[in-house]
Amino acid sequence: SISDRLYGVVRQAAKDSGKQVKLDITGGSIEMDRGVLDRMGPAFEHMLRNSVAHGVESAADRVAAGKVGVGTISIHVNQESNDVSVDLREFGPRRSPMA
Repeated sequence: SISDRLYGVVRQAAKDSGKQVKLDITGGSIEMDRGVLDRMGPAFEHMLRNSVAHGVESAADRVAAGKVGVGTISIHVNQESNDVSVDLREFGPRRSPMA
């Protein structure tokens, strides 16, 4: 499973940057050839580190923009036949729950 590794990458990148970020992975379990997964892993890790560094604002900036303080990175994986699609995005509610 690569998911534990990806959660760890986001935790470490958030800690290094002083940001609050959570990772949501949805789409269920998909079986892939180990060689393909090993080649894709570093690319996923790079995208996640970049998402934390450049796609998620600091908690103070997020709150000032009307968002919740914790940023969310979402990965949705879908498999249809032999094709696998991956949707990675950073998003959050426009208003904090207190608003």
